[in-house]
Amino acid sequence: MKINCFLFSWFICIYSYSSSSAQSAKSTLRSWVISPKLSTNGWEIGMQLKNKSDARFGISVGEIKHEKEMKQHALSEFDSYKLKHKNFNLGKINHAYTLKIGTRLWYHDPFKFKINNQKIRFESNVGLQLMILKPIYLHLRYFHMVDTIQYTSLQSEKYTANNHDIFTDRFSVAGSDKWIKGLRDIKLNPGFWINAQIKLQTVDMKYFAIIIGLGSAVDIFLYNYDIMVGFRERRVMLNGFVFAEIQLKKYNKK
Repeated sequence: MKINCFLFSWFICIYSYSSSSAQSAKSTLRSWVISPKLSTNGWEIGMQLKNKSDARFGISVGEIKHEKEMKQHALSEFDSYKLKHKNFNLGKINHAYTLKIGTRLWYHDPFKFKINNQKIRFESNVGLQLMILKPIYLHLRYFHMVDTIQYTSLQSEKYTANNHDIFTDRFSVAGSDKWIKGLRDIKLNPGFWINAQIKLQTVDMKYFAIIIGLGSAVDIFLYNYDIMVGFRERRVMLNGFVFAEIQLKKYNKK
């Protein structure tokens, strides 16, 4: 399904580009665009500035999710430790956040509907991105024998080869530690991205517009990376997505 979505959106955009050059009509309109997005591997929210020549420059933040993630509840039996245990994804070792900047590569409006001036647009965007890998710390349960008496202790640890068996054992994990734990261990992974998308303008008012759409993207990173134990993520990643755009228009004073 992901491959079909990718091929379809890129075929449409390449066909449109070959049949018509990008429009360059100028207007006196400037606008801010807020764009939430859900993809086959995560989420993203961005903001773009659209200038009077219809060029766009934007920035977005998001997170890459793994298909094997499954939320687990923190164990209530450890409440006596007075630790704020949080729910966790068993086997997840890193949060993979993304910071992207980009601009529109080209666009084409093939036709307009006759009702409410609605229109379809094909476009492609390109830009740079930075992946921020933040390790996840879990409260792990350890057993100790003292004079034939078994004691239990909790330690906050990130994943290592030495604690693999405990880190991946459901009943050895009390819960997740605070999110800020692990900020000192952050790793950066630079890359770039390009997408192709189809947009439908559903609402178009003088100072406000709403657009929905779908598309596919290619994300390329410098290094391989890990999100889940036992799953090495590749540097090149294909994904499909759906999105919305909320456009706030502003007209220049004459």
